[in-house]
Amino acid sequence: MLQVLYYLGFLRNYQESILYTLILISVCGLVITYINPKFIKIPYLNIKLQGKTLQILDILGHHLPLIVFLYQYDHKIKSDNLILFFSILTIYLLFINPFRVYNFICLKLKNKM
Repeated sequence: MLQVLYYLGFLRNYQESILYTLILISVCGLVITYINPKFIKIPYLNIKLQGKTLQILDILGHHLPLIVFLYQYDHKIKSDNLILFFSILTIYLLFINPFRVYNFICLKLKNKM
């Protein structure tokens, strides 16, 4: 959504914040897809994404937007103060627990189960 607002011109001055947000999303997508837990459950649709399907969706949903943004990055725009980036991150963490949503299991708890 932020990327669409950027391309429409509303967030043009917050280019660096959007870049850092996309990098964070890309890195987190890599961790979820290839390190832990290597699957995503969508309870509302009763679907478990894993393997090649998850990898393809990870590339399309996390890495391709970053690549497109890097290609379109305008170096003439002055760097912003990253307030937008930290605001997005804070709001996301206040309302969503990524450990529960993405099924991260601590090794200590996994061994006890």
